[in-house]
Amino acid sequence: MNYINYLFLRFTVFIIGILPWSVFYKLSDFLAWVLRTVVRYRKKVIVQNLSNSFPDLEQKEILALAKKSYINLADVLLEGLRGFTMSSEEANKRYVWKNPEVTDKYFHKGKHVIGLASHYGNWEWGTQTIGHQLKHRTLGIVRLLKNPLVNDYLQKTRCAKNVYVADIGETRAAVERFKSEPTLFILISDQGPRNAKKAHWMQFLNQETPCLYGADNLARENNWPVVNISTERIKRGYYELTIEELSEESRLNLPGVITEKYMRRLEQQIIQKPENWLWSHRRWKRAHLKPTE
Repeated sequence: MNYINYLFLRFTVFIIGILPWSVFYKLSDFLAWVLRTVVRYRKKVIVQNLSNSFPDLEQKEILALAKKSYINLADVLLEGLRGFTMSSEEANKRYVWKNPEVTDKYFHKGKHVIGLASHYGNWEWGTQTIGHQLKHRTLGIVRLLKNPLVNDYLQKTRCAKNVYVADIGETRAAVERFKSEPTLFILISDQGPRNAKKAHWMQFLNQETPCLYGADNLARENNWPVVNISTERIKRGYYELTIEELSEESRLNLPGVITEKYMRRLEQQIIQKPENWLWSHRRWKRAHLKPTE
């Protein structure tokens, strides 16, 4: 079954890769319509998440945001597939890291850096471009797929030179393997933790929210600087990424401070353009598990 799924992916990637961009985004619009009206993919989750996050909006405004969020979702899904066949030159033209000097200064000092990214806009093209535009070796901590053939294909075709991925379940071991030279450890940190009782809890988008704590702990233990990586869609198929320092001497921070800085920056970005965040994720499903004081 793994091989059949792999072959199906390769066929889909081929078809997506030969489409002109104008046709590509018409296909994305159609996919968004199918997800929203035919499949109704997690529609209740999306509408509920938006309603809880923006309680002052009327229902028609919530539904309008939900509609836009499906367009964002379809774009990200198809752009992820397009990335398998996109050249480095085109990827770097469409996905620009605006201020690499923020992390490059730590590279010249021989320091590791932790980068906190989010499911906002297109996060899929990061592995293809970061190795060309930043100096650090990069390790992306992600949730790998269960199909090893697909994971190998992703590493070979969508990761630039000196860019690697590791499963989130092996974060500590992977970090240890990459300590030999200056590395940028990137963690997409806006999902909910599996163990809500150990999470850092805070008010986020008008809700009690359990937050991932691994990057916060890792940074303080090793005194590594931490940066936020925010993505903005300039227009369809074009993105700019901004790197912002969150902590330089991380050991000086109390537990949770770095996490709160990251989540507050993300919250500001979401409020400005809510439709670009991944609202289909069941972000608050463990909110009832908050420990009592």
